[in-house]
Amino acid sequence: MRTQSVDLRHFTWRGPAGISDGFYRLARQLESRAFGLTPEQIGIVEGLRAATAVAVMAALAYGLGRPWLAWAVFGAFWCCLADPGGPDWVRRRAIGGFALAGALVLPIVSIAGAFGPFVGGPVMLTAVFLTNLPRAWGASATVPGILVSVVAVVGVDYPHTPAGALVLTGAFLFGCAWAYLLCLVLWRIHPHAPVRRAAAALYAREAAMVQDMLVLAGHEEASEADWAALNAEHRRAVRLSIERARAAVARLEQRRARHELAVDCADRLFAGLLALGHGLASGEASRPLRFALWTLHEALAEAAHQAASRQFSGVRLADQARSLAQDARALPHAPGRALAQCAAALAAYAAGPGAERDAAQPHARPGRITIPVLRHAARVTVAVALAYLLVAWLNLTFSYWATMATVMVMQPLAEATWPRSLERILGSVGGGMLAALLLAASPAKPVLLLIIFPLAALTIAFKSVNYTVFVLFLTSLFVLVIEMVQPGSGVPVARAVNNIIGALVGVAGVLVLWPERRPGGVAALLAAAVEANLTFAAQALAHPAMGQDAAGQERRAAGLASSAAETALARMRLEGRGRGGRLEAATALLGALRNVAGAAAVRVLGAGTADAARAAACRALAASILARLRGEAAPLPSLPPGNDELSAALARLADASAGLPARA
Repeated sequence: MRTQSVDLRHFTWRGPAGISDGFYRLARQLESRAFGLTPEQIGIVEGLRAATAVAVMAALAYGLGRPWLAWAVFGAFWCCLADPGGPDWVRRRAIGGFALAGALVLPIVSIAGAFGPFVGGPVMLTAVFLTNLPRAWGASATVPGILVSVVAVVGVDYPHTPAGALVLTGAFLFGCAWAYLLCLVLWRIHPHAPVRRAAAALYAREAAMVQDMLVLAGHEEASEADWAALNAEHRRAVRLSIERARAAVARLEQRRARHELAVDCADRLFAGLLALGHGLASGEASRPLRFALWTLHEALAEAAHQAASRQFSGVRLADQARSLAQDARALPHAPGRALAQCAAALAAYAAGPGAERDAAQPHARPGRITIPVLRHAARVTVAVALAYLLVAWLNLTFSYWATMATVMVMQPLAEATWPRSLERILGSVGGGMLAALLLAASPAKPVLLLIIFPLAALTIAFKSVNYTVFVLFLTSLFVLVIEMVQPGSGVPVARAVNNIIGALVGVAGVLVLWPERRPGGVAALLAAAVEANLTFAAQALAHPAMGQDAAGQERRAAGLASSAAETALARMRLEGRGRGGRLEAATALLGALRNVAGAAAVRVLGAGTADAARAAACRALAASILARLRGEAAPLPSLPPGNDELSAALARLADASAGLPARA
């Protein structure tokens, strides 16, 4: 055993790019309520590049005294938003496709708008419907399509003759060409930067999990409930981070070797963390175990650092993995095997990808327009029509901000639209207040031009971090741009009011117009969590020595199902539907399921003997709980006795299920 001279009582840690654990803690809380916060995705360089694109166009519009050059500002900014990152061919298609489609739509809607709302409205709505269809081709086509919808709803409120519409289009294309040149030629950013940040965040969140384990292990008064809360919060956060990183690798990588390996090893390491968290909740952490946890924490911090680095070096990480394996051999069986699993995963990451991983990623198959895609496009179109008529009836200035908000907040599922709408409203109100303060403090236009630069940088830097913060800076930015090139009174208030109206119309649209929700609602999510977790437990009982790939697939399915159900319950509380005993019973059920998954992970690592009788009882318990969730009166089966952690976890699950109401 190595010398244990490190003081384990107090230590601090900062994640990649200096992100503190406090941000990750806040992110975990928001994620549990369906609000995203990914501080690791702050794109400082991307923000500075976008600020340069916007500020140059704004300075040109101000210097020449041509208000129509505001469309050059719009084009440059929207191109920066359309940039998905990743390989150049993906970026060229996204940015170039947006620019060309926007240049086609803008003159049409502008000319139609000159004939009044009865002509301009239908033309604009046709454009909105058509530009929502690219959703069928994935995320890299969805965002440019939505932005072309924004061009349509804004352009119809700039009515012009054909000659005037061509002038607007020329300004728009000029701004797009400038942004295209800046992003793809003059100021190139490494295409894998978003993937590196996602992979680094994954290891950083695992390090935060170990840090909280160490802190709680040092508290003698820590209860089982404290451990359950810690494990549930971190398991959900890490699982979501794994899936985000996996999606980023699949979307943005041409040659996936290094970052695909990072995600795979982090997922294997997560299995060891599940077993460790479960073991610490049911037993005391000795000093050797806490020292090993500190070693693991340092190794995870190094893995996060290397994941974020352009030039990967696994030398130090390999040394730390060997030290961790040495610590694990001196520990009791269960924690020792869990830490050995973590050490093996870190060693595999430090060794780097093999030659078999160097194959290029195959291109995704072309999408096709399905009925759900058509239905969502129609839903957005009708909602935009309602917002368009409402703001026209109210005679609001800058009314296109309302229709723009409706386009931006509407998602295929209602459960995803209302949090986005709430964030849009909060960001718009906050951004309007910030813009009003800036206008009061710095009314001179040259000063506003200087302020536009940091606002544009912050807007793009936070576009993938948090939607509320993004809208806050976006609102302030465009209020100042409008004030500089088209001064008027009440612009901040108009922006806030129109965004509130548009967001509320968007929520109403997804709730009323062919609403799409997850089949079965929360009860179906609970049933999926029961089935996935108890399938994992039954497999661990029947085949305790199953391979890591099979165990990882079962564990992943259980984690995703539990996370989805927990997020749905948290959303119910925010919606005011958290009263009564049903929610408490469902929460207790999910807590017991998390405990079962942790015990199953421990058993798989321990590779005990097969137990067909208890595996069958586990499946019978799953069937009984599923029947109860359907409202049927199903008796709970008797569980065979056992002296391991999984038996105790299944017994607690049976107790939690006994109090389950007829329908959760």
